[in-house]
Amino acid sequence: AHLEIRTPQMISVIVSNFNGLRFLPRLLESLRAQRGVESEIIIVDRLSTDGSGEYLASQPDVRVLSERPETGLVSGYATGATVARGELLFFCNEDMWFDPDCLQRLAGAIDLPARIGAVDGWQWTYDGSEWIHGATRFRKVLWQFNSPHPQRTADFFTPLPTGAETPFACAGAFLIHREVYRELGGWDPSFFLDHEDVDLFLRAWQRGWRCVVIPEARIYHAVSAANVHIL
Repeated sequence: AHLEIRTPQMISVIVSNFNGLRFLPRLLESLRAQRGVESEIIIVDRLSTDGSGEYLASQPDVRVLSERPETGLVSGYATGATVARGELLFFCNEDMWFDPDCLQRLAGAIDLPARIGAVDGWQWTYDGSEWIHGATRFRKVLWQFNSPHPQRTADFFTPLPTGAETPFACAGAFLIHREVYRELGGWDPSFFLDHEDVDLFLRAWQRGWRCVVIPEARIYHAVSAANVHIL
């Protein structure tokens, strides 16, 4: 029987920001321009020193929280999730902007009866000139030091079609149903940066939850811009 996919009533967009002032206007502009969804915007500012706090205070439709910068990216996410009201949670970096139909396309792929609890979009460079993230597959290597499995490396450039399963979503930007997030226990804040998404989705896999990729959900990312700051 065909399963009807229901668009949720609200998406909580949760942004972890650290000195990302130069990206915030375009991020907010693209979030406000999303079509076909109702959303709230929560930005967790990790004590930025670039004027982010003052700028965010002037945005009446943005809920602003604070978190210490040295706790890491997903500690910001976890703090935002505690106040989120949406049925879906969209976690993202501050150095991004989104196609107007991005959130609607991601939300439409959530299907709890089919155990699809999370959705990953495709990422492009900030100017849209280069594709930088698709579906993920693992391949054998002699040795990979920055990998949970030292003889496997992740290939993030697998051009799989809409709805194809991917082992884990990119922590930089993805959508997850809030009940799935709760069942998994949320983010593990002991991860500062890198592999926090692998950890979350290992727990999803252990519980039978799937993540799929939606190429049409286009995300534009200033890659590693959030990683170059000295704390």
